[in-house]
Amino acid sequence: MRFVTAIDGFGAPTRTFTLGNDSRLGLPADGSVFLGASPFIHATGTRNAFMGATAGNAVSTGFENAAFGHEALLANTAGAGNTAVGYRAMASMTDSFNSTAVGAQALANATSAGNIALGSFAGVAITTGANNIAIGSTGDAGDADTMRLGGGQSRAFIAGVRGITTGSNNAIPVLIDTNGQLGTASSSRRFKDDIEAMGEASEGLMHLRPVTFHYKADNDPSGKRLQYGLIAEEVAAVYPGLVAHSPDGQVETVMYQFLPPMLLNEVQKQQRTIEAQAAEIASLKAQAGRLAAVEQELAAIRQALGIR
Repeated sequence: MRFVTAIDGFGAPTRTFTLGNDSRLGLPADGSVFLGASPFIHATGTRNAFMGATAGNAVSTGFENAAFGHEALLANTAGAGNTAVGYRAMASMTDSFNSTAVGAQALANATSAGNIALGSFAGVAITTGANNIAIGSTGDAGDADTMRLGGGQSRAFIAGVRGITTGSNNAIPVLIDTNGQLGTASSSRRFKDDIEAMGEASEGLMHLRPVTFHYKADNDPSGKRLQYGLIAEEVAAVYPGLVAHSPDGQVETVMYQFLPPMLLNEVQKQQRTIEAQAAEIASLKAQAGRLAAVEQELAAIRQALGIR
């Protein structure tokens, strides 16, 4: 055990408490604590806590960091406000701020600020992206401002959604793509190319068969609820692009969000037909009226001439 008094660059005494000839336990006067098999190669920064072989070993000016585990925060020199727990957690970060990694190799390759990872290898694929959240997911090298939850799970239960209204009159539906990304439908012109009138593309709707049915897995205690919809396989035979497939290639569901515009197109076509027919009927009625007047005039002439 050693208690060392030294003079810093300003002529003020500094005190450091260490345990063991290789400085395995250190309590510097700057408020930092470090415990590990290897002595620090730089300074200990300020108000840091490190535990584990080479944990936070490169710190020089970093402050308010906590690293627990072999090589946790290994490369950190000037970063601050970071918490790394687990083997090589946040091992590559050098000078970024306010990240949290809990789990072996969590955020091991991340170098930017504001990332959160929970779980072994959580966020391990993230590199330069900032403001990511990875829980039970390795993330992706290109992730930035991205949240990923889970990996190989096949079901998700989220409280606080069903039966809860937003209280806002501008709420919009949420969709999910084949990559598992949540989002909303992109309707703005700025997201679209090759815009054309739908024309006859919606004619196939007349070949679809609306059905009623019950879901096999409907376990409603009050009884199976009658459902209304389409059969995805039947839709695929008419509109292959109007169905989504499962990862193994099976037809999974109808993309119902595309039906309203197609139905609108058919309604507009029918409306134009109705308007044209109404105009034609009005014209025929006018002609019939004129013919009736002529017949009346002819009848009057025949009567005047005594012609029967």
